[in-house]
Amino acid sequence: MNSNALRDLGLDTRLAGQFAKLPANAVNLPPQTGTNLGLGPTPSASTIGQQIFPSGDETGNIKPSGLLTSQQTQILFDAVLAEKGSKVISPPRLRLPSDQKATIDVGAALGFRDQGVKLDVTPTVGADGTTIRLNLVPEGQSQSQAATNVNLFAGQTMVVGGIRLRTPDPNRNLILFITPQTVDVLSHSSGGTGPDKIKIETIGTGETIGHAADLKIQNLTDEPLDMIIPPFILESNDAKNQDYVCPREKSVTIASRQTETVPVDGVCINRDKPPVAKGAAGGLVVNTVDANVAQHSDCHIPAKAAGDLLRVCGSIYDAVDQLQKDGTLKDFPYKDNQQQKDILVQWSTWSNPQVCDVSKAPPATKDDLKKVVYKQIDKKGTPSSDTKDKIDKGIDMIFEKIELTTAKAKDLEKQEQPANQSPSPVPRT
Repeated sequence: MNSNALRDLGLDTRLAGQFAKLPANAVNLPPQTGTNLGLGPTPSASTIGQQIFPSGDETGNIKPSGLLTSQQTQILFDAVLAEKGSKVISPPRLRLPSDQKATIDVGAALGFRDQGVKLDVTPTVGADGTTIRLNLVPEGQSQSQAATNVNLFAGQTMVVGGIRLRTPDPNRNLILFITPQTVDVLSHSSGGTGPDKIKIETIGTGETIGHAADLKIQNLTDEPLDMIIPPFILESNDAKNQDYVCPREKSVTIASRQTETVPVDGVCINRDKPPVAKGAAGGLVVNTVDANVAQHSDCHIPAKAAGDLLRVCGSIYDAVDQLQKDGTLKDFPYKDNQQQKDILVQWSTWSNPQVCDVSKAPPATKDDLKKVVYKQIDKKGTPSSDTKDKIDKGIDMIFEKIELTTAKAKDLEKQEQPANQSPSPVPRT
């Protein structure tokens, strides 16, 4: 798109005329949105031209041009599409949790290789669930290009205009429309009624660690959903079975009106309760660990405790990963990496005082581990004294690594959690 040609065609004037026809309140952005980069209710042709098609910018640099209402956005689309020199390209779509960074590769969307524009985007959902703060950082731009922060409501459109692409044709320009929306991907209200976009059913696996459950997710929309499921907690709906902390996010794509079964990895926090039976549906309910979302009526873990559980168990998972990576577990009695991880994550969780405060069970000890090990061995017969010595040494080694995992996890928590700051709940996407 050639910006000079657009001015020659009088597009600026047409846009100004269209905006002037809007009702007076159609373009008033509430003050809560923060800095208003908008075009205003009756912008002049020269204002629109400079805002959306700026001159003198470096190739590939971004220029936030304004916040538009849905009516304004449609006017801009209609006016631009009426010109022969313009084309609408299907944009990349991102679905990610609040406060997580992702990259929009505009060059890839346009079919160019190592050209175009890349933006690092970090959305932050406000406490009311409707305001969103966007942090935009261009990749590979000049040092003068600083991060851009914009506050807007869900459904409003931010215009990034006049980007000159790194292509053989220096007159080709790009306008980006960035429209954030919020989706409660794990809301317990997603039962297939009302405005919900998905329906979720939990299914037990009978496991205590690892593949803890399945999420049967139904897409209720007419479009495919590219979802990132943030960390969460699964709670027994009657408090008679195990609760699970699932500290790792999952990504899934669900076609329109289709259903996908998503396996979920987690760790049990109740060593004195049985797991939900394999194949049993509805025995677990999702706790999103979001203080801004009403939790399921069967959830029994308070929001503060749930946030602590995610933080603690996430650090335990990270600690085991690091110990395996640096070779500290090379003398562990079990050589299989997954077995090592399952044992250390499970027993480090059961022996953690914060976890035990929630589960109401005493912290696990070496004697508890020994009882479990010998219970499994006794099923195969009584071991000889030499075998018992080897088993006891193995138990000592395992518990030594459990204690090492606990210490490593605490160090990681200190590194990640600023002093005097309470852990934040996982927000909505």
